[in-house]
Amino acid sequence: MLQAYKYRMYPSRGQVLLLMHHVHACRSVYNHSLEQEIRAYEQDGQKLSCFDLNTRLPALKGEHLWLREVNSQSLQSADRNLDDASTRFFREKKGFPQFKSKRAVSGAATYASSSLWTRAPVGEGDGS
Repeated sequence: MLQAYKYRMYPSRGQVLLLMHHVHACRSVYNHSLEQEIRAYEQDGQKLSCFDLNTRLPALKGEHLWLREVNSQSLQSADRNLDDASTRFFREKKGFPQFKSKRAVSGAATYASSSLWTRAPVGEGDGS
């Protein structure tokens, strides 16, 4: 049996900034990877896999140093989401993956379980 858990978070201001930094980094990686995938398909007629896109992440982090502040699992999940979307397009003829807009941020990103949050003592970070 599968179970799902849904949590409500009340992050501090610093944590909100960190969360939004993760979201914007994932959006940027998704858009960059989509651009790379479009180029590869136009030039060679081949679809890049999730693993091909993930091998390009270290070079991307070298070009954009601010991506180093985000954990690699979050960035790899953006590539995985793009791979799932492009696979649906080629197999099921669903809509082609779209570039993510900076203005219409959904707030969706995947976070590693232990890399984002630390437990603060009572009274710190909770706005009191």
